[in-house]
Amino acid sequence: MSTFSSTAPLESRKNLPPVSCVMATWACGECGEEENGAADALCLSCDAPRPASAAEAAHDSDDKYKGFLVAVVRALEDLPGKKLRVAVLDVGGSATLSVVTNAPNVNVGSHCCVATPGAVVGELVIKKTSVAGVVSEARLQARQLL
Repeated sequence: MSTFSSTAPLESRKNLPPVSCVMATWACGECGEEENGAADALCLSCDAPRPASAAEAAHDSDDKYKGFLVAVVRALEDLPGKKLRVAVLDVGGSATLSVVTNAPNVNVGSHCCVATPGAVVGELVIKKTSVAGVVSEARLQARQLL
């Protein structure tokens, strides 16, 4: 068993409580240093980033959920004379999307999955469209369709 506490420089590790774990090492592809610990994000010798593991690389190449985001409903507005509502979705940062929906279970504060333009649902490619004369920038997704 080895002890490490942080990927921070050694000077700043002094005040941190140690964490015990089994230490695995990784070799740097840039300089060949083999004494980098599992918690080290950068090579101890040359500061090159740790290479992605096979599992991380496989996850990154999985395009199945490309274009899907988790959003928070910030506002809902009924469309007059329709059973439709416009949902304003917070998708992170300062970005918002407007989506026209007939989903009765969507409320302000709800977290939902949204398919953005370019996402593929079954054989349908999502794109910005007009619904009842209102631009819908994405599509809310029911879990059964994921």
